[in-house]
Amino acid sequence: MTHSFRGKLAYIAFAGILICGCSGNLPDVPTDTATTSPASGDFQAKALEDGVVTEAEYEEAVIAFLTCVEDAGFAAHGPVWDERNRRFAFTVTVGIDNDTGLAESEMDRCGLEYLDQIVSVWDEQVRPTPNEYARQFDAFKECLISEGIEGIESITDSVILMQTLEELGGKAYLELCRDINPDAYIIDVGPLPEFNGPGAG
Repeated sequence: MTHSFRGKLAYIAFAGILICGCSGNLPDVPTDTATTSPASGDFQAKALEDGVVTEAEYEEAVIAFLTCVEDAGFAAHGPVWDERNRRFAFTVTVGIDNDTGLAESEMDRCGLEYLDQIVSVWDEQVRPTPNEYARQFDAFKECLISEGIEGIESITDSVILMQTLEELGGKAYLELCRDINPDAYIIDVGPLPEFNGPGAG
């Protein structure tokens, strides 16, 4: 069994998910990973010099992060591009016998060096305006109603709608209108391909 870490948006956090059916153990974590990083400490500063993050710079940062955590001894999957939300999904998998605290520490280190600032700026760039989000929310609710979901007609607050949907049927209802769900509603992607270095996924 393995622990799975899923990264999306600006957050890379321990999800506490157990995934069964994985064969073999992952490699032991090296005690010294300081020399395994694929780039220098000013990696993000160079990308942010002009105050703008391009799609290529964002992808390069995600790949550098995943390379860093793989060099630290953990298996990575993805990245997979979500064209609609304009973000990459990826996972870092930690063997059940590995130290999850150390895994979190290594991901924090790799994120600090390669990804955190870049993904923060990227998210600001692709986040919808309040008016755009309101239109997304209204279209999403109308789609759900057209699919026969009852009890949400009078809901005007997106947070309350999410809570209501979870009470009614959880993710299954969100999947009904996946193609037009508001940008803030993140639905997990399916199994991701194994990461095999730059350009993988």
